[in-house]
Amino acid sequence: MLIHSSPDLGVRSVHATKAASPGPLSPTDWLKHGLFALAAGGPRALRADALARELGVSRGSFYWHFQSLDDFHAQLLSFWTHVAVDKMIDQHERAAASPQARLQAIVLHAFTTDLRFERAMRAWSLEAERVASALAEIDARRTEYLSRLLRSAGHRQKSADSRARVMYTAFVGFVVRPAPAETDGEQLANSILSTLLKRTPTS
Repeated sequence: MLIHSSPDLGVRSVHATKAASPGPLSPTDWLKHGLFALAAGGPRALRADALARELGVSRGSFYWHFQSLDDFHAQLLSFWTHVAVDKMIDQHERAAASPQARLQAIVLHAFTTDLRFERAMRAWSLEAERVASALAEIDARRTEYLSRLLRSAGHRQKSADSRARVMYTAFVGFVVRPAPAETDGEQLANSILSTLLKRTPTS
């Protein structure tokens, strides 16, 4: 959960960036393009020669910013963590006044947004332990943020933790579902909200 579509994440095609600014590529330009390459072609698309060819530059430009392909992969994971957790939390904290409003915005957006980068990262994690570890940390931070919002909205600790886990598990299932186009994300999000935001005498 807690994922924005590519424009909100500040992740856009680096070709558009180059067209707007003919200067040299920055490390962030490479990392942004890396996300697009990963989403389009999987982990095997994250090669220096392939990325450089797509960007119309030499491999030397890649190695100017990254010591190795392994270094690029590590920085790509750090970049994804920043845009998918840190930046997202900051945006939601500033956008909505109450914890319940933030929860509603997060869940609705998570189930209706462009999830190609999230889906690509999860596919990559199945074959790379480093990626799996990074996603485990991201999952834990996102779940804790949901629990914190639920506690701020009036739920007790145990209830908030349980509801946050259910929300997040539903989201992960939604991400990896086999037939994305056939699932109504908004309807599912509203069902989750109507069920899990209700308070009971013991919650």
